[in-house]
Amino acid sequence: MMSPSKIKALRKRVKASNDARALAAGKPTWLTHERFTEAVKAFKAQIGDPLAHFGPDFESFFLPWSAMIAGYPEDMRADFERHRAEDAREFAIPSWSFAEMITRQHIADHGDGLNS
Repeated sequence: MMSPSKIKALRKRVKASNDARALAAGKPTWLTHERFTEAVKAFKAQIGDPLAHFGPDFESFFLPWSAMIAGYPEDMRADFERHRAEDAREFAIPSWSFAEMITRQHIADHGDGLNS
């Protein structure tokens, strides 16, 4: 049997967890942003399943560049920044995310495949 102090501590942790979940559920996130959902849809149509290409953390590749890059070690950030700069030079409008860049490059190299 749990002591009253342990029950109180457990209730406090559960309440804090529920409050955090309720707060997060009520706020928009990058995963619901129109650019994110459009990029996922385009990637699936042009290249395939993002999970198969990027792994279980595939969502991070669809986040805006600044949000995605911040989550990587410094040496990898430089590589991503280089990709971002090359994309901005090649296309008139810079890509919003790494996955959007990949999709645009795929279309540039292979066509959109939807009108064939």
